[in-house]
Amino acid sequence: ERNSKNMAVVQRENAVILMEKDYRTVYKGFDPRSSESYIMFELMQNTYQDQSIKLAQQIQKGFVAKGRHDRGVKLGNLAVLVFSAMPSVLVELGFISNPAEARYLGSEAGRDELASAIARGFARSKEDYDRRSGKVSEPTRHL
Repeated sequence: ERNSKNMAVVQRENAVILMEKDYRTVYKGFDPRSSESYIMFELMQNTYQDQSIKLAQQIQKGFVAKGRHDRGVKLGNLAVLVFSAMPSVLVELGFISNPAEARYLGSEAGRDELASAIARGFARSKEDYDRRSGKVSEPTRHL
């Protein structure tokens, strides 16, 4: 059931692609109505999936540390992420339909907190990756 819910969200989000004039060219033949397209996307995304999940988890930890609601990390074959040749995440900062979140997102302090949580999550993810791959990296202290 969870996978079917995730797929419904992915298909709904990717459906906006159909509004673009040259979506088949821009998205290299991707058709959001075709199950074959999602199979292709899944194969492409699997290349960096572990790194993407670790990056998303680090970013999410940063949001939670700032007192934000933990919405967890979710997987989905979103067109905006699939064609990247590196780990990738789509970050949902909040909902402007929620008045309290809209105020927070609109405030300078809120934007600064969220931006620093993303930057710290990226830095921690890179440090973890470098450590696992035997590279030496300088710890990020200024974030």
